[in-house]
Amino acid sequence: MIGSKFTPSEELNKLGFRLALFHSWPLEKAVKTLAEMGYKSLELCLEHPELSPDKLTEKEISRIKKIIEDGGLRVSSVSYFSSGDDVSVALEEQKGGVELARELDCRILVVGTLPEAADPDGKKTYRALEELLRLAEEKGVTI
Repeated sequence: MIGSKFTPSEELNKLGFRLALFHSWPLEKAVKTLAEMGYKSLELCLEHPELSPDKLTEKEISRIKKIIEDGGLRVSSVSYFSSGDDVSVALEEQKGGVELARELDCRILVVGTLPEAADPDGKKTYRALEELLRLAEEKGVTI
């Protein structure tokens, strides 16, 4: 109804808002806005500038945890969809996603493979996924 105050649905408690839609926002502002909207969880997309796998030091992970906790949210999943063309680079970044998922206690990593042009016969992708799955199993993370 026009003019009525927004009342969040109970469904917002179950959904993890995909942070990729706030790609250009600082993480703290995005988390605060989502919490104000009534969300209880979010999907952390490693494509966000503050979540780049090469920046995920122990100190940075602690900062991310604090932002999420201060916002009253939980992490439903971590995701990484490489846009590059090197399977080995994507694998290393996805391994960072496994580590972050474990650190944030969400236990789910959503991944995407590179375009067929990056690995026409799929052999590199197969080997990379096999390695990623082994690591994820060791860490208790579901791919």
